[in-house]
Amino acid sequence: MKVLAVIGVTVFVVSASAQATSSRSDGGTPKTVLWRITSDSSLRASYLLGTVHSRDDRAFQWGDSLVPAMHSVDLVAGELDLEQDQRKILSVMPMAMMPGGRSLQSLYRKREWKEVNAALQEKLGYMVGMVSRVKPFFVILMMSGSEVDGPHEHVLDETIMRMAGAEGKEVIGLETMQEQMAALDVLPLDRQARLLLEFVRSGDEESEMDAMLDAYAAQDLDELMRVMEASPTMPTEMDASLIVERNKRMAHRMDSIMVDGTCGFFAVGAGHLPRGTGIIALLRARGYRVEPVFSSYTKPKEPKLPPEEDKDR
Repeated sequence: MKVLAVIGVTVFVVSASAQATSSRSDGGTPKTVLWRITSDSSLRASYLLGTVHSRDDRAFQWGDSLVPAMHSVDLVAGELDLEQDQRKILSVMPMAMMPGGRSLQSLYRKREWKEVNAALQEKLGYMVGMVSRVKPFFVILMMSGSEVDGPHEHVLDETIMRMAGAEGKEVIGLETMQEQMAALDVLPLDRQARLLLEFVRSGDEESEMDAMLDAYAAQDLDELMRVMEASPTMPTEMDASLIVERNKRMAHRMDSIMVDGTCGFFAVGAGHLPRGTGIIALLRARGYRVEPVFSSYTKPKEPKLPPEEDKDR
């Protein structure tokens, strides 16, 4: 489902050979997830990294340009300031709850509820009792939690922010949790209920996430967008709210940071970068030069050991 790719739900010397192998001859978006942002008003560069909300190793195939780029800036900004917003989680939880004490089951016919409830039991297990009064769209996000699994302790976005904090960098969010929650809650309940039923019936979210992670590991933003756009069509209102309007907001706040000479490393979902309404185009429209950064080396996948092999050593 497209929403899973946009929430969350990311230099100095570029070798000629790397540019040759990473640029595109078809006129598409250059194959990289790291972009350099410069302007006539600053002698230093900022950076834009497209991320995926996953712990899978394919999300962590960093090129050798990423860490030096992060070292060179004044601050690091994710979509959210995870540490600060985690302290506010209780204050925004009411936004995810059904109004008037209404139940999730009340949105469905008996046969439909049987399908939805079976999927809830399978995906959420003992947590199923927690979603009886949660809005359908937020239930989709909870059911999708297993799709971010992998060998890494934290998802990519959080890993980037933790690395920055460990370096003593200022870490901020481009959005608030309230803004993200509001972006998710633009559809009436009956339409959210239809989306949850479609999600349950599709049953292919794992293969879709695999395809997105493969595209991300190849640093192919165009292929990533093709996978997203091939998923069940999201309502126009959600496309506008989740992608277009949030792109405008984040580009505006990046500009507000950079306009006074502050250099930032901005890590946002990769689906926000390309296309005419993407952040790359929006920053260019504001007068910034946004150029692809190609790495001469990319970290290989780590070999997976059998579960007990490492313990016996």
